[in-house]
Amino acid sequence: MLRYGTEIEQLAIPPSRPSSSLEEGDGTLESIRLPGYDLWFTFIKTVHVVPTLLDCNNFIRALSDTLQIFRPVAGRLCRHGGDWTILLTDATIPVEIERRPSAQLQFKQPWVVQDDIAQYLHSQPAGDVTKDQPLLRMKLVLTNENTVIGVSWHHTLGDGTALIRFMQHLSQAYQGLPPLHPLPTFSKYYPSPPPAQLVENFKPMMPHLVHTYPLSQIGAQYAKMHHNLGRIDIRVNKDKLRRLRSRVLDKSPADDPADRVSTQDCLTAYIATVLDRCLDTPIRTVTNAASYRDVFAPFIDRDTLGNAIYVTRCSIESRECSPSLCEIAMALRQTLKQYRDPAFVEGWISVASLLMLSAANDDRGLFFASPPGSMSINAQAALDWHAAHFGFRGKTRFFTSGVNDRYLRVFRSNPVQSANGSWVDHGSDEMLDICFAVPSQFQVRVTEMIANEIGSPTFPDNIDITRRTCQ
Repeated sequence: MLRYGTEIEQLAIPPSRPSSSLEEGDGTLESIRLPGYDLWFTFIKTVHVVPTLLDCNNFIRALSDTLQIFRPVAGRLCRHGGDWTILLTDATIPVEIERRPSAQLQFKQPWVVQDDIAQYLHSQPAGDVTKDQPLLRMKLVLTNENTVIGVSWHHTLGDGTALIRFMQHLSQAYQGLPPLHPLPTFSKYYPSPPPAQLVENFKPMMPHLVHTYPLSQIGAQYAKMHHNLGRIDIRVNKDKLRRLRSRVLDKSPADDPADRVSTQDCLTAYIATVLDRCLDTPIRTVTNAASYRDVFAPFIDRDTLGNAIYVTRCSIESRECSPSLCEIAMALRQTLKQYRDPAFVEGWISVASLLMLSAANDDRGLFFASPPGSMSINAQAALDWHAAHFGFRGKTRFFTSGVNDRYLRVFRSNPVQSANGSWVDHGSDEMLDICFAVPSQFQVRVTEMIANEIGSPTFPDNIDITRRTCQ
């Protein structure tokens, strides 16, 4: 039995067998210079709940071994003039351990996206990571029945895929099993400075990089955007979305696989039609936080510990009426096809690097605005966050936070424990959690429309996918 108390144990975990340098080609590497597109100055914050009391000593050993493989995670971010690097210092990672009764574990069941997960994250404020601060902080909350693993991962280390691979490696190491993925690489692509005309061509596609704000104002900007919002939560079986996709493909057949809409295209298009029918301003722009890791190009390394993300921007043309679900889905697919062209990706990366480096050196932050007539997507259904299960596949839950206006977040649903103690693995059953917010005066209308349509057993046959919405 655990002995509960208010005292929190503070640990500092170093990498195992630290070396003085990281081999890179024929030479050695003691630091990694970051290209501009890696300069995301925020933390990715996640929580994993394992339904057992983990062995802390084994967890610490596994973490130490994982840090040795993912060596930049134990480094320090350094700014020197206009250059940014991660120094490979083999520094320690702070880990808090807190013991508490199971009854004090409070999650907004069963949703992946929670309102707040701060109590499960390391309590020390992140501060300025350029001032010899760790890029990873962790916290373990231990009960007799659960271990809650809170992770604060600085985005300069890498994107969600990089973090998932780190956590999966940690989970495998804890179990004494081999890694699920190839070991991370640390090579970076450094784009050449883009010509002025290329910058002007790409700027309209990346307003979040063009319109930056002083770091001291970013918090106020987001607080203003979050005012008076109502949260929308949906759980849907992917079989319904596959049937919706089949209907769309019947109306818009395509010989080229690259032209065929995906289930995510159709889901996004459906939500856009709901917003068109419920909000005062119809959706005319859809942005999507996407990955280019799987684009085949010599400058892309799918196993790199870094950021391989960009924000696609789709303009939805209309005249008197809003486009139909079919038309929106096809527009989304054609936009993504354009963005996955290697030459386009190379241009996007070069311009984004220029703008992000300039913002970082000017101490300005990126702000993802949500003007009327727009919606944003961050779909992570393809990412298996539950694979970091520490031996409890189908029983480990994953949580994060962050609900914004017309910001659609999609994750594999969490498993649920029934009253008799058995588990229902919704992830394996292909259930998806969908979360976003709308101005509070529209919350009931949006909720009821989605419940009546996508919640119906006849979906998608109960909706007209070719009908346009006229205000």
